[in-house]
Amino acid sequence: MREHVKNKNQVLQLTSLKLLTSIALVLLISALHCKFVTAISVEITPVKNSILLDEAALYNITISNDKEFPITVHVSSGNDVRWVYITKPSAITVNPGQEVTALLEVYPKKSLLLEGLLGPGPYQIPVVILFGKTKLSYTTFLRLKSYTELEKEYLPAVKAQVSVPEVVDPRKKALPVDISLSNRNLLNLTGLKIHVKTDLFEKTLTINLKPLQETSQRIIFPIKKQQEPGTYSLTLDIVLKNETLTSIKKEFRIIPYQEVNVELVQKTSFLLKTVEVYKIKNNGNARAMQFQALNKNWFSRIFTTTEPKAEKLLIEGRKQYGWQLILDPGQEETITITTNYRLPVLIVILALIIIGLYYLLRSPIVLKKEVKILGSKKELSEFRVLIHLKNRSASVVKNVKVIDRIPSIVEVVKEHALGTVKPSKIAKHPEHGEVITWHIDSLEPFEERILSYKLKSKLKIIGGLKLKPAKAKFEVRNKQDSVESNAVIVK
Repeated sequence: MREHVKNKNQVLQLTSLKLLTSIALVLLISALHCKFVTAISVEITPVKNSILLDEAALYNITISNDKEFPITVHVSSGNDVRWVYITKPSAITVNPGQEVTALLEVYPKKSLLLEGLLGPGPYQIPVVILFGKTKLSYTTFLRLKSYTELEKEYLPAVKAQVSVPEVVDPRKKALPVDISLSNRNLLNLTGLKIHVKTDLFEKTLTINLKPLQETSQRIIFPIKKQQEPGTYSLTLDIVLKNETLTSIKKEFRIIPYQEVNVELVQKTSFLLKTVEVYKIKNNGNARAMQFQALNKNWFSRIFTTTEPKAEKLLIEGRKQYGWQLILDPGQEETITITTNYRLPVLIVILALIIIGLYYLLRSPIVLKKEVKILGSKKELSEFRVLIHLKNRSASVVKNVKVIDRIPSIVEVVKEHALGTVKPSKIAKHPEHGEVITWHIDSLEPFEERILSYKLKSKLKIIGGLKLKPAKAKFEVRNKQDSVESNAVIVK
């Protein structure tokens, strides 16, 4: 029994000890929290707390830090959703021993104003200071002014912004103009005119703006592809009842470009004559310098004429044939290239015909006469005559008869040289001296014979001796024909 009571007392003592420890810990934490809080001081000073419905109330929030470490503070509206809070800066950092002032902007919510849930009158608004896990709550005063009382005197206020590209490429054929408008008060603006004007175009739009409404418009203006380059001004006027509320000026620049197009518009060919017609046009908006090459090789250029005439120019370090064109915007040039091979082909054909006729009509027999002097050239007492007889055709030549007349001042020495054809007849002639005749039955194609005889002078020859041409008569392809050799002068 005593032992049971003793155990019970021990349990009670242990429970009391735990309770006292917990109370002491809570008191310690509260003391630390109080010390932490009391180390931070906050002061809220109104700068502008009486505002119109589209304005912002302004407050200076000054925070002092007496702690030994830096803190970061945020400002909130707590659970009050009627207001929009903006702190500049959004996070306020305060170093130990430092005092920092931040600007708080408070806006009434636009949606609540339009729905009528928020209107003119005095308001007590919360200001909640948050740092770490600590939250400090304060209140301050804000007054919204009545528009009903001021509406008759309130002037329309429209904030406008206009955006145009600084650089415009006319090849895109369009200039976008973006316009943003904001109604700064609760006036209902009807018949609001947006007037956009430049040297190139002009346009007016009419719209309505509800109270506090924001809207945007995009206008696409056409631009000519060949619009002259340069800097242009754009003016935006916002007009209500013939009164200009806002006027904005912007500048944009149209860039220059060259776009030279070469087109083969006509090509005709007939009987080795080709005519090509090219159209070269500058579709750009700036003057262009274009070299147009004559794409013909040296042989074709011989038979080519152009209009205008092509020139030989030094282009990129090498000489080329062509035209150096200077084209204004929209300017077009025509180049005609005529290549005519008729004359050279005609010449070749005629040459081939002549050559063919020559080979067709020429004598198949070639007769050539030469003389070799025997002994002293001063005396010219003896010399040998050689007659070369050749069938240069592919046909057999028959019944060949070669006749050579010898002047009376010399006489034939009868002999027979090896490798030559022996004369068939040597006869005296009353006027020509002696006549030597050879008879050959036939000459095969390309066969050659040498006819040779020796002459001896009867008298002393002074100034030289002329031997008349030898003559050959023959039959080829059942037709009679003849040919003579050359004459020879012996000196």
